[in-house]
Parts: sequence; C-alpha cells; structure tokens
Amino acid sequence: MQDRKKQILKAIVQHFIDTAEPVGSNTILVSYKFSVSPATIRNDMAYLEQEGLVFQPHTSSGRVPTDTGYRLYVDEMADYKVVEKEAIEELKKVKEAFLVQKMEEKIFDAVRLLSQATQNVSFATLPGKKLTFFFEFFIVFKKPNFKTNFIKVIEVFKV
Repeated sequence: MQDRKKQILKAIVQHFIDTAEPVGSNTILVSYKFSVSPATIRNDMAYLEQEGLVFQPHTSSGRVPTDTGYRLYVDEMADYKVVEKEAIEELKKVKEAFLVQKMEEKIFDAVRLLSQATQNVSFATLPGKKLTFFFEFFIVFKKPNFKTNFIKVIEVFKV
C-alpha cells in the first residue's frame, strides 16, 4: 500500500477515535493537511474500502475504520512512544489531583475536629486557593459574651 493511502487510513482512524463520526475527504484534506485534491482522497478512500480497511455507513457519509483497518493501524502506524508519554502525563495529573483532594479532606477534618473540641469558630484557608473551610460559625452567636457585645454594638449604631 502506498504511503499516502496509509496516511489517509491513519487520519481516518485518528479522526474516528477523536469524534466517533465518519470522516469525509474534505475533513481529511483540511485537518491533516494533505496536498492532493479531495477527489484523490476519495479515490484512495475507495481503495481502502475495497481492501476492507474502511467502510461507508451510508452513501453520503464519510468512512469509518473496520476491525482490519484498526489492526493495521495498531500494528504498523500507531506511535506508541507518543501515546505512552501522553498516558504518563495524564497519570501524573490524576495522581496530583488525587493528592490535592486528600490534603483538602484532611484539612477539612482537622478544622471540623478543632471546632468541635473548642466549641468555637475554626477555619482554614488553603495556600494558593480561594477556598476556606469554616465550622461552628453560628456557635459564636450563642455565646453569652457575644450577646452582650452585640447589643452594645447595635446601641452604638442606633440613630
């Protein structure tokens, strides 16, 4: 099979993986920057269809890879180093997000326990985030000292 036909099959598989939609010749031409006409791409797609590597779900739609087309892509065209690098980066992001979530949960629990133990307002602000945990905020209103001082504050502002 010619390199161009392999590149078109690769484009069809990649596009279908990304979109789950049949891909047409104009999409391949524009998205994958082929320097041939749409008619040439259509002819190559027809060849790929005759070889059983792609199929056309309906007359006016683009092409979709077959199991055989996927197998050829996996065996001969997939760039495993790029995929491995992307997978490692994604795993690092997931691990970091998990660790941040666990840290937030521990701080949340510590603030809650502190407020329960002291029967006072407890709060924590996380560095670098606009996130603050407050607990027992309303318990302050029940304190005798607050009631006395609150009444004094109201009296000062009475006009």
